[in-house]
Amino acid sequence: MKKIKIQTPIWKNKSVGIAEDKITEDIQVEVMYRNIYGDRIFPNTYYITKNKALNYPTQIRRGRKLRIIPLADMQELTNV
Repeated sequence: MKKIKIQTPIWKNKSVGIAEDKITEDIQVEVMYRNIYGDRIFPNTYYITKNKALNYPTQIRRGRKLRIIPLADMQELTNV
């Protein structure tokens, strides 16, 4: 399982953009963004399978093909 840290989510639909070339196996996602008080807005770790992740729509950002995956569609992991 691959661990990916996202600095800032896509606020419009509370999703994350994951580079398609990084989705080589099932992934764990952590959103590292913190509010002005230093608290993480999305403190959980999220999990999604490779097959499910590759079915989401793509978007080109900064020359990279990203899969846009809503956090609500991912499974929250409790003990990571």
